[in-house]
Amino acid sequence: MQDLPDPEQLLAAVARFLREDAGPALGRQGDNALAYQARVAANMVDTVARQTQLAPAADAAERRRLQA
Repeated sequence: MQDLPDPEQLLAAVARFLREDAGPALGRQGDNALAYQARVAANMVDTVARQTQLAPAADAAERRRLQA
C-alpha cells in the first residue's frame, strides 16, 4: 500500500489533466465553452488542494486564538 498516491498528488493529476489535456482538446474541437469550464474546474481542484494543505495550520491557529 505504500505506492498509493496521496490526496495532493491525485488532485494535482486531475488539475493537470483538465488544464493540459481535456481543456485544450475541447478547444480544438470548437467547444470553447466547455474548454473554459475545464479550466474553471482545474482552478477549483487547485483551490481544494490548497485548502487541504493549509487547513490543519489554520485550524490550529484558530484554536489558539479562541483559547487565548
